[in-house]
Formats: sequence, structure tokens, C-alpha cells
Amino acid sequence: MDISLKDVENIIDRFEKGSLKSMSLEAWGLKISMEKEGAVAGVPQIVSGSASQSKTEGREVKSPLVGTFYAAPAPGKEPYTKEGNRVKAGDTIGLIEAMKIMNEITAPSDGIIAEVLVKDGEFVAFDQTIFVIKDE
Repeated sequence: MDISLKDVENIIDRFEKGSLKSMSLEAWGLKISMEKEGAVAGVPQIVSGSASQSKTEGREVKSPLVGTFYAAPAPGKEPYTKEGNRVKAGDTIGLIEAMKIMNEITAPSDGIIAEVLVKDGEFVAFDQTIFVIKDE
């Protein structure tokens, strides 16, 4: 059984609205741990068992949130970047959709895309490495 982004969002929403102070769930190759601080919910930590690990040295670009990664601005369009492409600081290099909002992922520095560690349409976890950029 696969878990979708909507399923994860529902779990997080129910936790935030519920009376539990903390919760851990491990299923479908995914581990979710959440904890509330007072009345404010903490940031859910989600770790995928299939998260890619970089074998290349360089600056890691990590996901700032949980969501679905998109390499292109729309289906059928060219990806923002590919391995081997040069990028400048601030260039859009991908999108992450979370709760129906598209969030741009930008290059933190000038360099060359050494690795793309996730596929288009793949679920990404918070702080998961998505790209590795090598300095020129």
C-alpha cells in the first residue's frame, strides 16, 4: 500500500486539531513523529525510508517542507534544470507542492547541478536533499 501526500496531510491535520501532545507513526516505509509545544504544534519530522543519499560533494539543496517535487513548471514542459546545467544563485530549480501551493526551490549559489536526487512527482520529506550543486 502506498501513502499519498493527501494521506500525510490528513494525519498532520488530525493531530494538530486533536488533543494528543505527541504522536509517532511508522508505516508504508515512512516514519512520522509530531510533538506539540503548548498550544502550538511543532514541525512534523517525516523521514522516508527510501530517501536518496548523495554520493557527490557539493552544496546540498534540501527540501524546506513536506510535499511533492516537480522538476518542471507544468506537465509536458522542460524541467527547470538537469544534471550538468549551470545555475545562478536565485534561479528556480524545482517546485514543491504542499497543500495545493506551489513553492519555488531556488539555487542557493552559482554552480553546476551535480545531482538531482528525486524524480518528478516524487514525495519529499522535510530537510531531504533534492539537489547537489558543485562550485564552478
